[in-house]
Amino acid sequence: MPFVRPLTLAASLAAIGLACPFPSCAAEAPPPWSPPPLEVTLDQALRLAVTRSPELRARHAEVDVARARLVTAGTIPFNPELTFSGGHRDMPDDESTDHAIELSQEIELGGKRKHRKEAAEADVAAAEARFDRASQLLAARVSLAFTDALRTRDLLAIAETDVELARSSADVARKRLDAGAGTDIEVNLAVATHARAERRRQQAMADAGAAWFVLAESIGLPPAEARQAVGDLTAPDAMELDLAELLELARTRRADLLALQRELVAAEARVRLAHAEGAPNLRVGAFHETEADDDITGVSVGIALPIFNRNRGGVLEAKASRERASWEAVALERTIEREIAESWSMLRAAEAAANRFDEDVVGSFEENLRLLRRSFEAGKIGVSDVLLFRREFLDAQRESVESRADARRARVLVDFAAGALGLPDVLATRPAGEEEFR
Repeated sequence: MPFVRPLTLAASLAAIGLACPFPSCAAEAPPPWSPPPLEVTLDQALRLAVTRSPELRARHAEVDVARARLVTAGTIPFNPELTFSGGHRDMPDDESTDHAIELSQEIELGGKRKHRKEAAEADVAAAEARFDRASQLLAARVSLAFTDALRTRDLLAIAETDVELARSSADVARKRLDAGAGTDIEVNLAVATHARAERRRQQAMADAGAAWFVLAESIGLPPAEARQAVGDLTAPDAMELDLAELLELARTRRADLLALQRELVAAEARVRLAHAEGAPNLRVGAFHETEADDDITGVSVGIALPIFNRNRGGVLEAKASRERASWEAVALERTIEREIAESWSMLRAAEAAANRFDEDVVGSFEENLRLLRRSFEAGKIGVSDVLLFRREFLDAQRESVESRADARRARVLVDFAAGALGLPDVLATRPAGEEEFR
């Protein structure tokens, strides 16, 4: 049920056939606050977050780091070495200078570069999946902040009407006292009620302002660029969601699970790399030497003997990392199942509460309003009773706003748990180009 701004006092009285006799009905002072000059829809807020969020830029930089490491992994690690040497030869009957030059190259054996590149490619895929999850998290943050902005906006509208009703009730009490039909107690109580209503409005204004700034922060905007959320605070439909389908969706869309699976692939590649690093590298070279009047040209081949170091520690470490990644993936799967079941249950309960509240509580007000009108026309109740009933309606409206906000928040949590949230254009299962971030 979309939120309907509470009726003004004049409209409330008119609804039951009574003209408003008070000056406050004829001229109303503007509220002493103003919302941000710019408005934003949820879709616009999500699109702004794509380019303005510093968190998303930081996660994008992590992907760039992983891609840079892939470049390093695919590069031959050893450069050729060029060596010059010279020496003075002092003989009994002569002396000379010897010269030598050698060009050598270390060559990796055992497929080390291949395994290193495989691990780096898996690391890039894991970083991209973490970026996707960061996008999903940002979409959830913006959606929750947007919901709270709508909630506080609607509660502020109710608080404003509450102040109006309380002020008019005080006017009624004073007029009754002047006419000899009221008491000082009634006036004092009405004045105190007006003061409490004004305090609630001030708190509602503060809550609404805080919600604007939280929304701006989630988007990546400074407070000076805060936006006012626009749209209806409607309760979502939970009946369209099936728990089994959500669990299956999460297995393919939860980017943090995909990231752990990629990390497991990288860990397996590092196990192979650790085994390969136990094999020695080959060093080949060519040299030319001049000794006295003799020139010597030849080649050299060298290889380390794996006697002391066979990289056993590296192998054990790589296997332990693989084991850790494997169990972390299993643990995350259990966590995902719990998060989906929990949020799905919360959504169904919140949606049922919102619908029941709107149908029974707010709906019953419509029937009571008709009964109130008949009673007023029959002279059975007075203006104070009418105003009191309107106050009860405001409380019901507050509960209605809160129940719909709860349902909407629960839907965000369900979609986030299933990995179904994302940012426009970066539902971006892969990082956007650098030009989108700078």
